[in-house]
Amino acid sequence: LTRRPVGAIHISGRAAARRHEAASRAKQRLRRRVRSLGAMSTTDEVVPLRGDSRVHIHFRTSYYTRWGQSLVLVGASALMGNWDPARGHEMRCHHESKDTLVWEVLISVPWQAKYKYKYAIVRHVDGEVKVNKWDVKERELVLPGGLTSGDVVEVIDCWADPGHPGSIMSSHAFTEIVKCTPPAAPPRTPVRFEPVLGEAIVRFVVSDVTMSKGDVLCVSGAAPALGHWQQAEVLELAPCNGHVWSVEVRLPYTHFPFHYKYCVRSADGSIELEVGEQRVMKLPLAGSAQMGAPALIVCDDGFFRRDRMWRGAGVALPLFSLRTNDSVGVGEFLDLIKIIDLAAECGLRLIQLLPVNDTGVYDMWWDSYPYSTLSVHALHPQYLAVRALRKDLGKDVAEEV
Repeated sequence: LTRRPVGAIHISGRAAARRHEAASRAKQRLRRRVRSLGAMSTTDEVVPLRGDSRVHIHFRTSYYTRWGQSLVLVGASALMGNWDPARGHEMRCHHESKDTLVWEVLISVPWQAKYKYKYAIVRHVDGEVKVNKWDVKERELVLPGGLTSGDVVEVIDCWADPGHPGSIMSSHAFTEIVKCTPPAAPPRTPVRFEPVLGEAIVRFVVSDVTMSKGDVLCVSGAAPALGHWQQAEVLELAPCNGHVWSVEVRLPYTHFPFHYKYCVRSADGSIELEVGEQRVMKLPLAGSAQMGAPALIVCDDGFFRRDRMWRGAGVALPLFSLRTNDSVGVGEFLDLIKIIDLAAECGLRLIQLLPVNDTGVYDMWWDSYPYSTLSVHALHPQYLAVRALRKDLGKDVAEEV
């Protein structure tokens, strides 16, 4: 297999001259179009294009949509819609199994060092594009400098769902407040390879938010470069951005397909393989057999699959039930300090409250319903701690309190 189709047509005389002249005009039109559209985002650093070089990028992700929904690829460049789903690239879908729906799109873009992009689930309503859900993370595709015009890049992304345990553990609430997520390893500059005829660069990308200090993410598999499943010869990944790890390896096309899994190597040298079935790396066709095999395969496998995530105990309660000797009638905002101290002494890590927003809508008993709020910003005045409104309440008010 080659990265580009091999073949030539012999053209002589005037036909060759006309073909050369037409190609020159096409290149000039392409250059003018790229300059007018702008290959980069208006907010990103501009990277000069390398002449009229164009790279074919095949994006692919799995998501089981509902009837009427579709996926759109948008990005930071004008050629990818400038983050506007209405101007993005519509993706097509097909079933790989009963429960697996794959969405894909093939685009041809000028070469540049980086492309930022996201996926969006949309629905067409009265001629307008309505976004139902965004991919939770902004992705970045880094292209090798050695790519030539016509090369194919295969991008296989795992859909980042906000309800995934890994996404929840990556949220600000757990990383900065509960602080159950260990600090991310210091980033290292990953080793990048250049394309070679007859081989594909495979870039493995995976995330994990519960690794301990000294742990290293690795990949093991049936390919020689992955150690043939030997624990002593696993391929080590490098931390690159937060809790994301990545590594590149160059493999001959004859080594495809192969099975692999991610593993964690602890500081003591022990290896923990991820749970679940083996992952499979196939040689994609990039949507067109005439384009040949890809020069680069970027595989974002989402999160490392663990049998158990972090677990913590907590308590859920309404604020009005937190009556103390200092409160008046019902619980107050300052009573939260005491429940926090109690939860800490009991080893609880979470406190979940019913809504505490102002419900004074109807001025009747209906207002006792905590989910019918007047505003999402205004707090309910009944939870104010009267004793703390001012230092000197006055003797009559203090006695009433």
